[in-house]
Amino acid sequence: MDDIFLYIIWNKAYVKKAEILDDLKASFEIIKIVECTWSKELFTENLNRFYGEKLPSGSFKEKACGTGPFTLVVLRDPDPVYEKRKTTRGIFETVNIHTFDKKKKYRFWTNDDKGHNCIHGTNNADETRHDLTFISGLSPEDFVLKCADLEKIGDPAGSRGWKSLEELFYVLGNMSEYVVLRNFDGLPGKYETGIHSDIDILCDDRRLAADALNAKKAHKNSRRSRYAVNVAGETVYFDLRYTGDDYYCKEWEKEILKSRKDKGAFFVPDDENFKYSLLYHALIQKKKIASDYRERFKRIFGTDSPEELAKLLAAFMKEKGYTYSDAYDYSVFFNKKYAGRSMRPGKAVIRSIRFFIYGSLRRIKKAAGRG
Repeated sequence: MDDIFLYIIWNKAYVKKAEILDDLKASFEIIKIVECTWSKELFTENLNRFYGEKLPSGSFKEKACGTGPFTLVVLRDPDPVYEKRKTTRGIFETVNIHTFDKKKKYRFWTNDDKGHNCIHGTNNADETRHDLTFISGLSPEDFVLKCADLEKIGDPAGSRGWKSLEELFYVLGNMSEYVVLRNFDGLPGKYETGIHSDIDILCDDRRLAADALNAKKAHKNSRRSRYAVNVAGETVYFDLRYTGDDYYCKEWEKEILKSRKDKGAFFVPDDENFKYSLLYHALIQKKKIASDYRERFKRIFGTDSPEELAKLLAAFMKEKGYTYSDAYDYSVFFNKKYAGRSMRPGKAVIRSIRFFIYGSLRRIKKAAGRG
């Protein structure tokens, strides 16, 4: 689908809509033109999720786009040509010059006197996949197959909560590179509750993944990775780990994403990275190994002895050149006994203070409840 691109003619550009559509029809193969309408109360949130920004209601971007209906144009460029061009982000990026130059022309036709853009267009296949999935809830492949019966488009999928985890993972997989790290047996049809109930995600970009999921921070602290997501009317918690957060060392995180495998409805680590990342999680990020993990390790490694398992993990880490890392999220435990070193001094102090404060608050709440 490298030849599929899209434009959005925001409502403020409707004065030139007919001319833009005529020009597009003369230049490309049009797959579908469809009108979209976002609910007034969700427009700001939808726009922020789409562009990856945190703008207030009535922002310059919202005023430039207009909050009324807008038009989605999905097209095929049978002969795209890619070159480096300077984009609105101020950097040179590889773009399809045919669609990029058209976008610049249409913006010249429609921009206001402050230069606010009311035309959006994709520059490459990855951007098209992200944007089309967000707008329509369909991947480029599925959109092409199903768009003939598509008369109009409303709010993006997940705007008012997800119908199911299957729908959620479908959209996430087309908007972000990710894996479900562990405890994925039964997903997406059955969501596990209990000691391992959070869905642990490793992604390449946490902001992008959170926007795709329409996930809300579960903690005020920016370092915490826990997010809440509405699925079928219930709150499901996700821990969003990302490349460079030192949940695992960066090189290992990259390799886990690079070698991921498709489990059908979602992505998981390949077999080697799964078993050793799970072992790392159980030994380094926990005070003690959970009983169900011990049973699994006995099946996988032939032992449930923490000392023997630590030796196996150390050998794997040394072979791959990976390091034991202090997670950016201070709530993640660091077991120095099996890592062979203590947590970095600065992080250890902050984490100790944090646990003291939260522990004190829990004791106060507990005491108040008894009173």
